Formats: sequence, structure tokens, C-alpha cells
Amino acid sequence: MQVKNKESFERRLQKLEKDIQALRVRLARSRDENIQCERSLKKMDDIFHSLPSGVILLQQGRVLEINNTILQQLGYRAEDVTGRDFLDLIHPEQKESIAEVHSLWETGKMAPDQYEATLLKQNNKNLPYDIKIRPIRVNNRKTFLLNLADLERRKEKERETLRSKKTEALVTMASALKKELFSHSHSLMTGIKILRSKFSGKDRTLSRTLEEIEKSSHNIQSLIGVLEMISGTESEGQGITPFHLNETVKKAISSTVEKWKMHPESQGVKINLRTYLRSSSLLEGNPDAISSVIIYMLNNAVEAMPSGGDLYITTEDNAGLSHVYIQDSGTGIPKESMDRVFDPFFTTKGDDFMGLGLSLSYAMIRRHQGSIEISSQEGQGTVLHILLPFIHKEAAPETKSDRMRMKETHILIIQEDDIARGLLFHLFTNRGCKVDAAGDGIEGLGKLKRKKYDLMIADIETLQMDQELFIKKIKESNPEMFIVMILVGDMTKDIHLSDQSMVDLTMIKPLDMNRAVKQIQDLLTSR
Repeated sequence: MQVKNKESFERRLQKLEKDIQALRVRLARSRDENIQCERSLKKMDDIFHSLPSGVILLQQGRVLEINNTILQQLGYRAEDVTGRDFLDLIHPEQKESIAEVHSLWETGKMAPDQYEATLLKQNNKNLPYDIKIRPIRVNNRKTFLLNLADLERRKEKERETLRSKKTEALVTMASALKKELFSHSHSLMTGIKILRSKFSGKDRTLSRTLEEIEKSSHNIQSLIGVLEMISGTESEGQGITPFHLNETVKKAISSTVEKWKMHPESQGVKINLRTYLRSSSLLEGNPDAISSVIIYMLNNAVEAMPSGGDLYITTEDNAGLSHVYIQDSGTGIPKESMDRVFDPFFTTKGDDFMGLGLSLSYAMIRRHQGSIEISSQEGQGTVLHILLPFIHKEAAPETKSDRMRMKETHILIIQEDDIARGLLFHLFTNRGCKVDAAGDGIEGLGKLKRKKYDLMIADIETLQMDQELFIKKIKESNPEMFIVMILVGDMTKDIHLSDQSMVDLTMIKPLDMNRAVKQIQDLLTSR
């Protein structure tokens, strides 16, 4: 009996061992399948986030998933958006109409499967999208897949194509006009020489008249030179020379001193012109043509400030290009005119103006393989941004680590919406930084709660709250963030902080932009 029981036990033990071995094999296979599944999910997730267009999944109107493409375009993090009502991202003026469309989707009724909408970026700026919708099921629940294409890029390409066609038409016109003017100018100069040889200088009236005609003839010759530059019909190498951008800008400023200083001051108007000339590169082209562009833009800026204001001129080198910023605090350009400012013969100044200034400037900059960008807000001013390729970098370039550090930096500027804030925004954005702005301390604290920043620049006059309390609140939420305070004059003694080390850097207004950018860059690369 005992022998039988022993044999039975051994058989069961052997079977159990076989079962255990089989389970081990199945477990190993399951682990392999799980690893493969995780890899597949990771691959699918990588594909989802690397799609060139924005993708959002909605369930019951709320964001279930959102890919990195749209997050980067809007400036949000995934946790800022996931779970939120999608309509929170829509411009207030469009919410009602889009809510109606979404309601039709939910009920399964006929609804458009494509529409245009304006989404709000994290900095409250607008970004237009073309949105396509497709119903799917996720976890057996009704879900809507939204594909978002950035309309701004498409529209900008369309505008650029149209602008190029208009520029080509302008070049054709310039070529024909140059030939016509050259013929008349030559006849005019010949006539003046004949008249001067036949009449003595005793007739003062005739002499003055000939001088005026000769002056007009020289002006026509100058205009012919400009038309040659636009049409590309100048002699090979004519006017093409290496030149320093800063020297060209200084020449333009000197040439317009009557316009921005003497004449306004004679009328009791003050134009505060400040220059921040950081460029040290050598350009190649026609310096007179570039100077004429800058002169035109300076004159335009002054005309936009009939009651006076601030005029900033900045040059710098970045990413293989020299940049010129001309920023005024004038009347700005009406929104409805922005798409036409580079059109030949378009002007907002009235019938007494031809409207060729910006279109000629655009054509001349394009001839130098450059570009012009313009941004403006009606009643707040305009920024004109000229980009030109340089041929030689004389100054020591930034190190790769410096550039990467700046490119990865998130900066918050707390300052009233004025020309200085706009210039700081442009300078840091141009270096690849992600920059947000707030108008006062309360708005700044709200942004700091929602998003993590590497550096904050705060104007002490803008805070409108206790300095120490403000900085302590910031340090509690983000102790690693650099804090830069902008003071007026010598206000260092007026910063009431129990611990002065809470502020990493103080700068004095009016800001020296060269020094300010260098100090902040050194601060960012110090850690």
C-alpha cells in the first residue's frame, strides 16, 4: 500500500514539475510578448507625437490625447491640456459656432467634417488652423480624431508666392522705367550743357533755373541707380562691395537726423532714438541700397509718431544672418492693411504718396538674398526686421553649448507692453528661446503656476505688489529659476529684501540691450 502511494505521489510530482516547466515557458513567452507590445506601443506613441500635423483625440468634448506637434505650436505641456474642454483652446469669438458643430457630432447628425478655427496659444496669441474631423472608437467609447493643419504657414506661403509675383512685376516695371528715364536724362543733361555754353553766367535767373534742372537731373540719375539695383541690370560688380552693417546703419541715421531730431524738436516734439549695434559681420552687396532702405524705414517710423515717441534700432548676428530691427512706438498699421504693405503703389498715407517705399525696399533686400518681416499693432507701434546673410564673421562666435543653452530656455518677461518689452521679446526669441510675457505681477504669478520657466525678467515698476512677497512666492514654486529685476535709476537701495541673494541679477533702465543680453546669457550658462 505504501509502495503504491509512493508511486502515485511521484507520478503527481513529475506531472506537477512538467506543469511548472510548461508555465515557465508560457511565462517567458508572455514576457517576450509583453516586451514586444511595449515596444510597439512606444513606437506608435513616437509616431503619434512626431506626426507633422497636430492630432487631438476628443471624448465628450474633452482632450483625451494630444500630440507634441500641436503642443509645441501652442506652447503648452500635455498636462496643461489633457482633460480640458477643447473649446477652452478656441478663440472666444468662435466658441459658440464651433460648440454647435461639436454638438451635431455628438448626436450623430449631419455635421461638417472640416472647418477653420483660431486656437489660443499659451501666450494668448492667435493661431489659425484647418481642422478635419473623423469619428472613431477608443476603449469602446465614441471618440473624435481631429487633424489640425497650421493655416498660418499655408497662408504665409501663399502670401510669399503672391509677393514674389508682385516683386517680379515690379522688377519688370523697373527695367522698362529705367530705360525710359535714362533716355530722357541723357537728353536733359545734353541740353543743360548746350545752354550753359551759349549763355553767360550774368543772367542769374537762368543760372538758378539751370541749377534746379541740373539738380533734378542728378535726382533722376540716382533713381536710375535704384531701378538698376531692383531690376538687376546694373553693370557687373557695379556698387557690389563688402561692407559693415553697423557703418551703413550709422550712415542712415546721420542722413536722417533732420527728420528724426531737428525738425520734430523745432515743432516741440521729441523722438527718443536709441541704438544697440551688436552686429560685427561683413556683408556683401550695395551699401547705398541697404542704406536707402534703412533711411526709408526710419522716415516711416518718424512719420508714425507725430506726437513723438521711442525709436529703437538694433543690429545683431545670429544663425548665419545679420539682423536689423527698427521699432517705433507709433500709430501702427491697421490689421486689414498688413497683408498689402509690400504691394507696389499701396499706401495708407493718402493720395500724395506713391506707395512704392516698402515694395522697393522689399525688392532691394531680396536682391541681397535677404528678407523683411513686419509686425505691428494698431496704436502700439511697428517692428521692421531685416535679415541679411553675411560673408564673414569677425567676432568670436558663441559656443555650441551657449547656443544650446539659450535654445532650451523658457523665459517669462513681466513688464508693461511697451517698446522695451517688445525688443527683449524679439532678441530672445531670435536666439531660439521660448518667451512669454505678462503685464503685471498677478498675471505673472498665474503663468508661473501653470508653467515652469528657467528665467524670469521682472520690471519692478510693473509688479504692483510687494516685491519680497512676490519673489518668495516664486521661489516656493520654482527655487531653481533665475530671477532678474529691472530697476529705474539707482533703485538698488529700494529693494526691500531680507535676503538679497534671492535676486540673481539687477539691471538699470533705460536698458543697454547689448549689456542686458550678454548678462542674461552669462547667467544662463553659469549653472
